[in-house]
Amino acid sequence: MTGSSASVAGVVGATGRLGAALCSALESAGVPIGLRASRAGWAVQEPPTVVFDVSGPECFDRTVRLCRQWSAALVYAVSAVPDAHADRLRQLGREVPVVRATNLSIGHWIQIRLLEAVASLGPSLPVLPVAAVWERHPITKADRPSASATELAEVWRESSGAPAADLTSVRAGHPVSDHAVQLDLPDESVTIAHAVTGIGAAVRGALLLLPWVSTAPAGLVTAHHIYDDLIAKGVPHAASPQH
Repeated sequence: MTGSSASVAGVVGATGRLGAALCSALESAGVPIGLRASRAGWAVQEPPTVVFDVSGPECFDRTVRLCRQWSAALVYAVSAVPDAHADRLRQLGREVPVVRATNLSIGHWIQIRLLEAVASLGPSLPVLPVAAVWERHPITKADRPSASATELAEVWRESSGAPAADLTSVRAGHPVSDHAVQLDLPDESVTIAHAVTGIGAAVRGALLLLPWVSTAPAGLVTAHHIYDDLIAKGVPHAASPQH
């Protein structure tokens, strides 16, 4: 694989909201789609070099088997990852590039980095803030709490040494999602919030990952690891995809 221009994409979950939007964006970018997989079937025109799985855990076994068969890189953007699946992603990463994308949006990456920055101030502050995580998704969201909210709580625990005091999930409202971390100090609070109002945020993140993963060596990394690398090098601004 020599870059996104030589990549052939596969999309598992191609008829879902994110999958359909991703297929449209890939086509607009001139990236051929060799695999479109959905509940209606798995249509293969040519073996993909990079597979995006944006479906659900029920497709996991087939996705992993085909990535191994085709030596295709995998961007796994399914929210719920059982321990057994996480172990198999690590095993697959010994053979091909594997990206675990808890959240594809750049805004979530920014939120994580801001939270880590606050935690790094902890030893210098008079008192460590008490953190509470709040997340909202529409009622169609199956996972509760979401993987993104769990990640925020875990990042605070790892960075500050203190667990989050609470993690609250709400299932109501419109697509797509809201995540906030409230940091309480004596007599004041600071909130780090991230709102996603359109599926395009995840699509842009997926397109940003494509050139990187197309040339990456075998290994398991997170989407945030790639964003760290890309932002450090400087990512040229691009027009937003239209949906």
